[in-house]
Amino acid sequence: QGTKVNDESPMRNLGGSIHMLERCTSLVTQRARCIGRRQWRGYHDSVGSLQKPRVLFEAADWMVVDKPSMWHSTRKVRAGAEVGAADASEGESRNLEDWLQEHYPDLKNVRDGGLANRLDLVTSGCVVVAKTQEAVEEMLARVQSGRIFKTYWAILEGEVEADGSFELHFYSRYNRSKKISVTEKRGPRGKLGRCSWKRLQTLSAPSFLAYTRAPVLSAVEVDLVGGGQRHQIRAGFAFLGHPIVGDTLYGGLEWSQEGIALHSKRVSVEGVELSSPTPARMEWAFRAF
Repeated sequence: QGTKVNDESPMRNLGGSIHMLERCTSLVTQRARCIGRRQWRGYHDSVGSLQKPRVLFEAADWMVVDKPSMWHSTRKVRAGAEVGAADASEGESRNLEDWLQEHYPDLKNVRDGGLANRLDLVTSGCVVVAKTQEAVEEMLARVQSGRIFKTYWAILEGEVEADGSFELHFYSRYNRSKKISVTEKRGPRGKLGRCSWKRLQTLSAPSFLAYTRAPVLSAVEVDLVGGGQRHQIRAGFAFLGHPIVGDTLYGGLEWSQEGIALHSKRVSVEGVELSSPTPARMEWAFRAF
């Protein structure tokens, strides 16, 4: 006679254990995928994210501050001027000027709060700050003449040349326009903007991007030549057919809402070169550099 298997038999218990193990494995796999998506789509869960400004270097009359993305540079922001990342909040009130004056009250008496250069809301990295009125006049003159050297890291759509440069003309379309228009020939309102770049590496387009038109991306290092113009790197590369990843204002691929793939990596002031740590949202493209 065959052996009857009841609810208490070892065979029954074994089957139940296998089912439970398979279910737990499935839940762990789903959890891992969820964590992976969070790490790429929003860098708050990643190591190295910067939530508040920090001073990178301080001299007697100037300093360099690391600005996070999604912080305005100044208290007064032209409507829509710095929007670019998908769903970026135009009502965001956090700004570097207020933060500086909270920690350095004397900056309330300095022109532009001491800011010698500014970064867009959706851009992060090095900002030069003068601590006295005399220093800010000198630093502004140095920025405009190109005597303060600024280097950016960016992730571009498509494969750009290994080394290149552009010399383009930039102008606002109309008063309070969000975008900057670009032409090769100078118009009556155009301002010259120049930069050079070096491609550090090409990357296969990762799966976490919402939509991918090109099979590859380019991680580049960009040097501004001269003082620079508003949205020069953003609008310039978009004009060349290689918009910055995340910069939907200029046709870039949509990704994390925590800024675009543009970071002010280094500045050189009075012979002192200072570097901002790579933000977590861009680490995957620049880990080897």
